[in-house]
Amino acid sequence: MSLASPLTRVLLITAGLFTASGAQATLIVNSPRPIEYQVKVQLIRTAHDDGSPLATAFGSASQRAYIESRVNDVWAQAGIQVDFADSIQQLNSTTAYGSASSVDQLVTLGYSAGVLSNEPFTLNLFLVNKVPGYTSHAANSSAGLARVSGNGIALFVGTTLLGSNNGRDVIAKVAAHEIGHNLGLTHVSTAENLLASGGGARLTTQQISQVLNSFFVQPLPTLAGDFNGDGSVDAADYSAWRDGLGTLYSQQDYRDWRENFGKTQAPLASSNSSLPEPTALALLAAVLAGLVARR
Repeated sequence: MSLASPLTRVLLITAGLFTASGAQATLIVNSPRPIEYQVKVQLIRTAHDDGSPLATAFGSASQRAYIESRVNDVWAQAGIQVDFADSIQQLNSTTAYGSASSVDQLVTLGYSAGVLSNEPFTLNLFLVNKVPGYTSHAANSSAGLARVSGNGIALFVGTTLLGSNNGRDVIAKVAAHEIGHNLGLTHVSTAENLLASGGGARLTTQQISQVLNSFFVQPLPTLAGDFNGDGSVDAADYSAWRDGLGTLYSQQDYRDWRENFGKTQAPLASSNSSLPEPTALALLAAVLAGLVARR
């Protein structure tokens, strides 16, 4: 595939190869920043041509949630929320599963099979049994390869690692490390840095500035009606609207608040806002009753 292919959207510069074992699990990170940006990721699980066996993914629902939350702990240092698509695509290709020569080839195979995300800002992460550039992997290790400033990650998940938080931290660090390559970061030798080997997953101010300029980092969508910016639309936002009516806010803002009452900003591993719960609907009725009374 040509480097100028529309599949990459940005120029492929090089690729980052990284591996970690269970002995390198510590996720040492800096304090989180306010979450203002998002990066979307589509998991693509490879398998043989006939659909079996499948490459190891992120395990059970609870194991997957833990891994994805730890990836978010890492990227919170940059004020970035990493949203993994709920569904996992499957790529039935023996080549992709264990003998691909490059991430380019994985992307080409995924494109031909129609399993790549149709959103240009979404990163495609291929779960494979062997990462290009390696001969084999141990069950207690995780390894990855990624385009730098391009779209595409190959990730191996050792089955043994899924059984403990320590092991899942290894998977999370490798995944977060490879995402860093897609966002434009290259390897460094700084101790405890996300882009260095060994333990630790810190990011420097310079690295954060660099990734925030990435094509794949987008502003976090705002929730209409959340006037105080706490991630939920509730009675406190009505008070903010009332106090700012005629200066900061309008009647349209009130309609947005009423329509979205009870909703919250999407959780870290999902892209869907929650629907109002019965208790939220009851609270809305109470607030509206108070509004009528004040009129």
